[in-house]
Amino acid sequence: MTIVVPVPISPLPVAPYIGDKDFDAHADAHVAALTPHRDQVNALSEATYQNALDAHGSATSANEAANAAAAIEAQTAILASTAAQAVGAQMWQPHPMVYGSGAVVWSPSNGQVYRARNVSSGVDPADDLAQDFWWLIGAALSPPIVFVTADTVARPGMHYVFLAPATLTLPFPGGLRDTVLITDLSMSSEAIVDPGEGKIRGQSGPMRLNVPRLKFQLVNSGNSGNGKGWI
Repeated sequence: MTIVVPVPISPLPVAPYIGDKDFDAHADAHVAALTPHRDQVNALSEATYQNALDAHGSATSANEAANAAAAIEAQTAILASTAAQAVGAQMWQPHPMVYGSGAVVWSPSNGQVYRARNVSSGVDPADDLAQDFWWLIGAALSPPIVFVTADTVARPGMHYVFLAPATLTLPFPGGLRDTVLITDLSMSSEAIVDPGEGKIRGQSGPMRLNVPRLKFQLVNSGNSGNGKGWI
């Protein structure tokens, strides 16, 4: 950024006043200095304007760099999740396939990796919200990414990235300790996270994301007893 250094404005000559013995001379000098004074004020205004344009350009470049960094982070998360799936895990298959305790699979519903805690044959790990049969394993902060450009219903264990103003509706009631990761790159202040019939941090109703490039994770604490919904 090039900073334009403004030229200091020269002081005006003494203004004439009633009773001034040199009234005419002072008046002539004061009037003659008004045009150069105007030019200096205009030059100062121009320098201020150019500095503001440069500052705006720098802010825009910084914002573009931040968005590019967020995109790289998202791509890195995808690669991490893919790598986790590749380590000995096979795609889950429905009945008649039977998985013994300790078997590792990845779900075709969300791409996440799971380990069987009990013998299971017919439950997709992504649908086992209570984790009666499957434990979620692998990179907890590298879930599959879904880019949100229109109203979307969320699934547990996913990373939703807003690219446009839209509404993301959270699962209800969902499973205890379910997680949803959210990033807002819409730059709109109009992205909405809606708990539906549930709550977000103890409050009913939608939550508007009004902080640029906001990233956070919600965990389901339950909706009964001391549960505060998604926290």
